[in-house]
Amino acid sequence: MDDTDAWAHLAMAQTRHIAHENVDAAKPCRTAPRLNPNLAHAEGTLGLIQAHIGNHDEAIMHVEKALRLSPKDPNQVIWMVARVVAAVVTDRPQEYLKSCLNVTEHAPNFLPGWRHLAAAHANLDQLDAARAAVVEILRIAPNDR
Repeated sequence: MDDTDAWAHLAMAQTRHIAHENVDAAKPCRTAPRLNPNLAHAEGTLGLIQAHIGNHDEAIMHVEKALRLSPKDPNQVIWMVARVVAAVVTDRPQEYLKSCLNVTEHAPNFLPGWRHLAAAHANLDQLDAARAAVVEILRIAPNDR
């Protein structure tokens, strides 16, 4: 690994994140934006990692920075999912719902957004809205279960 390459550090962080090694993923992910302060992917990934660890405020800070750095990035929806994860992991049901709605509005065919939205509504005993989200899930992926 090239210690001076921000993308190499980001790749290591993403690999560790996918392996559910989020605490270990945070270090190389923090190094990447130090090497390249404009690397939105590093900020977005760090937001997702911090969300999975349960560091809500830090996750949101990194996601917001990623969105500012690259406001039209095609990967935005993944960074937005960090808000969803941060809210659900830290038991913030209203924020969870709001974040899910934001994802489904931004990316109406993004299946994980609808899955989370169905769960968020069900968690708040909004069963009709949860059923409506399931209808959307099955519209996007008819064989989904």
